[in-house]
Amino acid sequence: MNHSEELMKFLQKITTGHNRIENVFNFEVMDVNIEEKTAIFEYEITEFMLNAFGCLHGGITATILDRSMGLLCSYLLNGQFTPTINLSVNYLLPIQKEDKAVVHVRIERLGRHVCSTTASVYLKSTNECAATATGNFSVVAQ
Repeated sequence: MNHSEELMKFLQKITTGHNRIENVFNFEVMDVNIEEKTAIFEYEITEFMLNAFGCLHGGITATILDRSMGLLCSYLLNGQFTPTINLSVNYLLPIQKEDKAVVHVRIERLGRHVCSTTASVYLKSTNECAATATGNFSVVAQ
């Protein structure tokens, strides 16, 4: 089993049987590189995710970024709980329903208490960057 499959299995394990936000998104783990501490996720944009103008709602964009960064942190920490400390999002382009959001995540520093990450959302259709983010996640001892 490769790391992308392991990450999907990990996510299914922690969400199965629960009505959680993770179950709302239709996405795939496209790549995970343990050595480089990176991952790529691809999200389908569905009707309920749109704002009044027919574009991906900014809050949904932030949620996609937050969950992608936090998921990679938790996965690399063998399933430890990694709640968000802070999240900063820059919105650059609208994301249309017909497109897909491709999220590239990088862990910049994986410390004993904090996991610091960066991420970018690209439009699958044009490979243009639609949003960027930084996030810090607490490493909660279990």
